[in-house]
Amino acid sequence: MKGTEGMRTVRLRGFLAGQEVFMLVDSGSTNCFISEDLASRIQGKQALSNPVLVKVANGNLLECTHELLEQLWNIQGITFKNSFKIIPLGCYDVILGMDWLESISSMQIHWAKKWLQFENQSKIVKILGIQPEIVVGPPISNHQLDAMVKHDAILHFVQLNSMVETESSEASLPADIQELIKQ
Repeated sequence: MKGTEGMRTVRLRGFLAGQEVFMLVDSGSTNCFISEDLASRIQGKQALSNPVLVKVANGNLLECTHELLEQLWNIQGITFKNSFKIIPLGCYDVILGMDWLESISSMQIHWAKKWLQFENQSKIVKILGIQPEIVVGPPISNHQLDAMVKHDAILHFVQLNSMVETESSEASLPADIQELIKQ
């Protein structure tokens, strides 16, 4: 349901119902899923005749009661049509599961370079995934971090590396960082 942007994931940027969406290719997912938030902005939500239990990555079970049928969406100029089961998702708008992957079989996937290549309408196409970036943003205070956690507004993570400590190294850190380290 929630996760982080991993170096070993294939993420795609596309469009569904005229909205930009971020997608995760997940061969461990049986079906395609759409976030409740995104689904609430799209017409055509239908109740499943038989609700299904969905086991998510952390082992929890979620009851899925609705889906969006036959939605047109595209990636890099290539249009697809899929149904999406609706569940709460934290980091992605869409999970592309095995039902989609099987529909475009056979394919070549380069997991390290983040691309998928397959035949579509008698042409070989290559979909390029989002490449991971390391971006150094402005420093934030521990109060800002607390507020972001409270509002579930953290999309990326920060990695702090330990340094060889000298007598003056801790004193040279800003007070907010010193306070954050002590927590």
